[in-house]
Amino acid sequence: MSSAGRAILADMSCGICYDTLALVLHAKGDDDEAARAQAIAVNLTPDGYDTDEMRQRWYEYSSAAPGTRRPTRSSTSAPLVACSDAGC
Repeated sequence: MSSAGRAILADMSCGICYDTLALVLHAKGDDDEAARAQAIAVNLTPDGYDTDEMRQRWYEYSSAAPGTRRPTRSSTSAPLVACSDAGC
């Protein structure tokens, strides 16, 4: 298990830990799981943190993973919206 995975087990509310896990998964070529972890990271990261880069990575991982729900790119400050290819 990766350090990021162990960190998540220690604190499942750690958005930064999920962000790191998503980076690791993406580096291993598992974009489906990277997109899921990144979505959790963005949603768990508290207000006051800059999530623009996290949102960009979520979009990139989701775009690379066929069939994965991906966020809309309308605005980085808008509430998160995940959509399917058919719905966007």
